[in-house]
Amino acid sequence: MAGHILTNEHVVRGCAELRVPPAGVVAVAALDEAADLALLAGPAGGAVAAFRQGRGIRAGAGVVVVGYPLRGVLASGANVTAGIVSALAGPGDDRRLIQITAPVQPGNSGGPVLDSSGNAVGVVVSKLDAIAMAQATGDIPQNVNFAVGAGAARAFLDAEGVAYETAPSEKAAPAGRGGRGRQTLHRPRRMLELTPPRRPRTAPVLPEAPRAAAFGMVGTALTRQGHIGSIASGKSA
Repeated sequence: MAGHILTNEHVVRGCAELRVPPAGVVAVAALDEAADLALLAGPAGGAVAAFRQGRGIRAGAGVVVVGYPLRGVLASGANVTAGIVSALAGPGDDRRLIQITAPVQPGNSGGPVLDSSGNAVGVVVSKLDAIAMAQATGDIPQNVNFAVGAGAARAFLDAEGVAYETAPSEKAAPAGRGGRGRQTLHRPRRMLELTPPRRPRTAPVLPEAPRAAAFGMVGTALTRQGHIGSIASGKSA
């Protein structure tokens, strides 16, 4: 039975081969260039996380980013940074994106953005180009990073007929449950087409990490996949 890994399209762009330890070589199953999402096909299995259930994340809510940035420079284990959702849209009011303050570095692309209950609310995708903005405005932007929102990610999976789980997010974790309530498995019907409009670029935005040690969706959720896109082309922040 095949599993699926969700990451960014810019992570896999230009790769001659994609390897996900310990599974080995995986294949690209689907791409959505406009939303900057890619679906990879590989073996099923592994621990998973669920999408946030019910009402979407709100501005001001706390989030955590987990990833493997700056491979070979920082610790080889997972790096965790925290911040808040600062806006519910990206540049040009692109509603497919959310803006976050949690620091991200080259290598965070494709990694999950998690709420306080550990449920996925986004997929890290880019950051504002601080150098370009400083040259244009004379000021250095701080903590302006972006993720593909859960709505756009789930729509992509729905379009490809990939099942995933959702779970409620709670303000306080009940004793012995770790904040995770009843999970629901979504088995979407395949839609004919998913062609959202291309993202407007009203400010310089730089994709994060063509070399990504990404978390990705395996069948229904998020799990560490190790280094992929090792020969991907593109500019890093």
